[in-house]
Amino acid sequence: MGSGNGVPGLVWAVVLPAARVVLVERVARKAAFLRHAVARLGLRGRVGVYQESVQANGDLLKAMPPGGYAIIGSRAFAAIEDFLSLSWCHSGAATQWLYMAGRLDEIRGLKTSMYTHPTTPMRYELDAVESASDDGHPGGRHLVWIRRAQG
Repeated sequence: MGSGNGVPGLVWAVVLPAARVVLVERVARKAAFLRHAVARLGLRGRVGVYQESVQANGDLLKAMPPGGYAIIGSRAFAAIEDFLSLSWCHSGAATQWLYMAGRLDEIRGLKTSMYTHPTTPMRYELDAVESASDDGHPGGRHLVWIRRAQG
């Protein structure tokens, strides 16, 4: 969501040749770049580019596979609580969310095994937190894997 320059969606499409990837970008020039990159990389048929706002729930929602998208990723799209709220309607029981974060102590509601959404009753389990860089970024960069809480 908020695919921008195609990271991580285009990367996933290149390294996972069996995967179907959907890129969502509301800004026309960024969506045009993504369409061009998809064509140049030979990814047509496996990678879809939707130029719409996630909130619109238009063609993206119509194209959703049964059971929701398997992975919903975000890199600099929105704060984690907004990302999860906006993407909930695109998820299913087995969906995993990948949130690219900076400092973990800045994420409200993040606990060792759970993420508690600050404004909704939706419950999430924390699958993993992985360090994503050692580039000297203060507090580091992290990949936060989340899924729906069971039960």
